[in-house]
Amino acid sequence: MDASPSPAVKRRRSRDPQSVTALTRIGKEIERRWSARDYRHNYFYDIAAECLHAAAFHRQFDEDEIINWVNNATSLPEQLDPRSNFGQPPLTIWRTDRFVVDLYFWVDTDTSTHDHSFSGAFTNLVGQSLNCTYRFEQGVQADEGVLLGSVSLDRTELLKPGDVCTIPAGPRFIHRVWHLDCPTITLVPRTVTRRRGLRQYNYYTEGMAVRYRRKAPIEFQRRREFLNYLFRRQHPRRIELAEEVLSRTRGYRLFTLVGDLLFHIKEPDELDNLLARLPAKGRGWFDTALAVMRATNPLKGVYWRRLQRTEHRLLIALLSTFNDRSSTAEWLARHGYTDDWTTMLTSWLSEMDHDKALRLQLGSARTEIMSHLLRGLSDEQALHELRRTYTIAEPEAELLMQGFRRFRELHFLKPLFSSGFHAEAGNLARSAAV
Repeated sequence: MDASPSPAVKRRRSRDPQSVTALTRIGKEIERRWSARDYRHNYFYDIAAECLHAAAFHRQFDEDEIINWVNNATSLPEQLDPRSNFGQPPLTIWRTDRFVVDLYFWVDTDTSTHDHSFSGAFTNLVGQSLNCTYRFEQGVQADEGVLLGSVSLDRTELLKPGDVCTIPAGPRFIHRVWHLDCPTITLVPRTVTRRRGLRQYNYYTEGMAVRYRRKAPIEFQRRREFLNYLFRRQHPRRIELAEEVLSRTRGYRLFTLVGDLLFHIKEPDELDNLLARLPAKGRGWFDTALAVMRATNPLKGVYWRRLQRTEHRLLIALLSTFNDRSSTAEWLARHGYTDDWTTMLTSWLSEMDHDKALRLQLGSARTEIMSHLLRGLSDEQALHELRRTYTIAEPEAELLMQGFRRFRELHFLKPLFSSGFHAEAGNLARSAAV
């Protein structure tokens, strides 16, 4: 007797996880509302923000669910940024020809100040961010893609999960975002097309804005790579060949090449002489450009990923943002950090060094050392105070002095060594807390 045929196996249709389904709903709702406005760009960022507020997606976001989806999906939506130029990584969840819904995962922070050639909105799903917005005033075009003007801080806001920020295209919205937690994850609906003539710029507090272009023409890219090659291999005609390339380059591309040369040419006079021989068109902004390029990275000397607490990253962000010496203490006091300013500051910095995030190697006496230096003692005076408690041999004393110098050289601490900072900051912190 023939065996009866086995019943057909019913295949279960794979379904997108709840997080992806929810993000798809957000995308469809944005599409519905925007289409009702005839897809006009000036409506998109408000519509996107309204949909993010209504969805409150941070309450149901599941990072593991997204990771599992990426790891197991047979195909993903067409990615807006396949090379991962922005985000660590970025992930396009849903898209149309006009806009996308992206997730951005961050383990480091982005310290560039910029505007956008697109419109959109963003919300934090995981982690907090310090969002600093700026104004660019009296801007004049100095060269192609190079503007000179005044860059000034407008406001700072602490963004928590669920907070929503709009992104109007162009210089109306210039900002820098410090991602304060590892990870910080943001949800961003944004347009993929831009208005005709609109360009994105990076802004510098020295008074300059330079056009940002993610994908340079391949001819320029190869010239740049060969210019770097000439200096890495110490070609005997490298200066002559560099002058030849620079003389035919303008604007933001010239800015990029000069930045490369600043890395290779260590003698300031040699670079200044090279720039002085270039056509006069670009010289009006060279001094400002060099000041931009020679400015110290605020995170120099800091291992960002080793910072264990949100407060530690917040302190660095605030000290790198404010120019006056009292605003950091005042801001912290307004946001609930009402402890004694000097004690809190010393404790946070000591914890950073203990976690090996500051490269100081001050040892078990780090809290006392930092307290002495932040009180305004010289290196010699601080060492003298330590000798009251510890027996310090000369080799140890030399290592301590090196640690003192490294501490003072931390760029984000620069505002703290201004004369009279602590008394003023402490008074302001106490009054702001009342």
